[in-house]
Amino acid sequence: MNSIFCPALYRLEPEAQHTLDSAHSSGFQMMLERFLMILGMEQVIPRMTGEELQRIVYLSRFHDIGKQCLPEKLLCKADKLTLEERRMVQQHPVLGVRFLGASPQIRKYPYFDILYDICLHHHERWDGGGYPDGLKGEHITPYVHALAVVDAYDALRTERPYRQRAFSHDEAMEMIINEKCGAFNPEMIDCLQEFSRFICSSCYEEGKAG
Repeated sequence: MNSIFCPALYRLEPEAQHTLDSAHSSGFQMMLERFLMILGMEQVIPRMTGEELQRIVYLSRFHDIGKQCLPEKLLCKADKLTLEERRMVQQHPVLGVRFLGASPQIRKYPYFDILYDICLHHHERWDGGGYPDGLKGEHITPYVHALAVVDAYDALRTERPYRQRAFSHDEAMEMIINEKCGAFNPEMIDCLQEFSRFICSSCYEEGKAG
């Protein structure tokens, strides 16, 4: 972890942890690490060294940092968002990279380009239907797209203010497979299905049923 240490990022840990605690389960980063390992083994993405893997997993904790720039009442709203509110929430990737880029120390961070990509593009989708840039297919960095898959799965498995309960593993998989969370790389989804027992078990209570 020392090779990816950045004092300026360390000072952002409370904000990063808040976005993880409020929007994700404790299994988010564990699942991402396992998913990246499987994708590399199956040659869906370039295989990573242990150091590269840990770097992506660590930097993933900052992917939603832009949400701290949004009103708390908007993020905690129990009712369905209006169109304008949804547009505001969809600005969080852009707000995040602006926030990070405003720090000269973070801009000098050796892995700032990776951090920037993760923060800005974790809501892009395989068919170009994501945001903010509408990237499509292989124009999305593979590990960022893998993070997007885990982000979507975790969002379904986590309690949210706007719904009464979290979805089960089977329900979440059905929604992802049927593109109810947007389109993802089909090879990644195949791996998620085939290895869901390893990827999800112990990360989520019902993952063992996959």
